[in-house]
Amino acid sequence: MKHIKLIITRAIVVYLLLFTAIWYVPWFHLARAHTIAQMLTRLNPKIDYFQDFVNPHDNFAVHQLNLCVNYHKRIEQLIPTERSEAYQMIAYCYGLLGDSERAEKYYEMSTTVTSGPYYFWPYYNLGIFAFRKGDYSKAVQYFQKALETKEAVNHWIWRHSKVFHDVRVSDPYNLEDHFSEHFMESRKQAYFLLMESKVKLEDYDKLFKAVSLGIKENLGEGDVFYYYGGVGDFYRGNYNEALIFLNLALHLNPDNSDVILYMGKCMQAIGRQDLADRLFKQADYIKQRDGSFMGKRLDPPLRFF
Repeated sequence: MKHIKLIITRAIVVYLLLFTAIWYVPWFHLARAHTIAQMLTRLNPKIDYFQDFVNPHDNFAVHQLNLCVNYHKRIEQLIPTERSEAYQMIAYCYGLLGDSERAEKYYEMSTTVTSGPYYFWPYYNLGIFAFRKGDYSKAVQYFQKALETKEAVNHWIWRHSKVFHDVRVSDPYNLEDHFSEHFMESRKQAYFLLMESKVKLEDYDKLFKAVSLGIKENLGEGDVFYYYGGVGDFYRGNYNEALIFLNLALHLNPDNSDVILYMGKCMQAIGRQDLADRLFKQADYIKQRDGSFMGKRLDPPLRFF
């Protein structure tokens, strides 16, 4: 009889514990979620401020950027699944504040906290930092990693992130309707800096691979891709092949002064100094009129999306 009472007593205790757990656990998570929501509401910068990230300019207020940094540091602590995206926002803010060291640090952190599909722009921005410092080997690694990502994956991450949602709702038309356009523009820029890095490293075989892939993707400004094909052949001493690439580039854009410059170098190399002089003069005229053609394409700003 004692054993039966003991069993019944234990059963009642277990039942009460299970009932308490079933009631308490959802309440605990709900309370925690409510606390997080209240905290984020207090910390959250004004929604119109996020619109500035859609159309970057040079007039950010320092206190606004610091507020944004603090907000996303709290996001990182309170919502671990959003760490990668929060780190990206923090890095972008530090970049606007001119703190390149911290910006790079947080971009690096954003690439190491997730084991799932990775996002394009952290690697893209890290590639820009490396390129600016003249670390072309590292720039190549970052840009290649960025170019491995697919638009569909990036769009899925963009659509399902709380951090990115804050920015999206500030200007839904611009972001939702132009996401693909922004992604492809940044992808094209990554190719430009990747190809230039390979020229700096004198890695012409891999340069041609990047040229071929970029032309195949048809991202626009095809003259730049053909230009790098010509540059690669020029430095390998294949002047006639280089001229084929350069003529294709010139056909697409007659105002590409760098294409005309390398055409002049090819003519000079094959002993046609008369044609070379004319081409050098034409290239210099266009450069004086329009500025450095490739120079403007090799100094892009950091991008948030």
